[in-house]
Amino acid sequence: MPTTENKQNLKQIHDGPYISLMRASPRFLGALPATVVAAALILPATLPTAAGAATPPAAAVSTAAAIGGNSGGAAPRSDPNDEADLRDTISALTTTSHNVAMTTPSSTIKGSVDPAAKAAAIVATSGDLEVDEVVDDGQVWLKMDLGKDANSQLGISGNDWMALDPQKLSANNNLPIHADASDPIDMAGILAGVADAKRVDDTTFTGHLDLTKVSGHNTPDPDEVAQAGAAATATPFTVTTDDQGRILRFTVDTSGFDPGLGVAVDYSDYGAADPISDPASSSPAPDSVYSVFN
Repeated sequence: MPTTENKQNLKQIHDGPYISLMRASPRFLGALPATVVAAALILPATLPTAAGAATPPAAAVSTAAAIGGNSGGAAPRSDPNDEADLRDTISALTTTSHNVAMTTPSSTIKGSVDPAAKAAAIVATSGDLEVDEVVDDGQVWLKMDLGKDANSQLGISGNDWMALDPQKLSANNNLPIHADASDPIDMAGILAGVADAKRVDDTTFTGHLDLTKVSGHNTPDPDEVAQAGAAATATPFTVTTDDQGRILRFTVDTSGFDPGLGVAVDYSDYGAADPISDPASSSPAPDSVYSVFN
């Protein structure tokens, strides 16, 4: 069984804010997928042997739920032009290489993305847990350390790279980076939930998110959105850009609901991202790993 310390580390992710890288974590943009957390907690019951048939873990709580916000109430209307300009700030994420970093009170994610090369790499950590992923032109490598007990149940070392077969991955898998190497934070899906936006100056936007309208990888869990109440439909955010209108920073203000759910995402080094290198060696991932992410 997982140790008390591992359980506490896992609970920090499960109860804290991922995108999910990135993108399947329990609250909003938590760094490690909730399926990873669930697997580490319930593996002894679901994976009797590493070589045996794996039973997929319980349904993961999705990324954007219960983010919180101010005291609630309807968000004010905004200028459609400002909303359009806000969405334009992320266009470079699909065309230009860049680095990305996300910080929450309990987790971090750092990585680089090269859309032209269809390549990306991330390192996501929370406590003693870590998930590393590299994607290069459709090939996916993964290294993850979920603690001694969970690693043993999965049949992984925690230190070695594993090569994943894209054909074995479901279309809606919970990997931090999908095989197409698209934005691991999925800002397009997050901004789909913009309820209002206002341009404050040449490089700053403010507004509110309606979590019931967030789409893509970060679609909120309906139950957790319901728990957040009215705050879920009017959660304050701020976006800052560079002088070319490219997003540099995205923050969510949860001080009126739960400061522990705050999140900041930083984009940097457009056109000069950190190089992405394929692992020098790897072994095929066991079936148990696919059960965690599919």
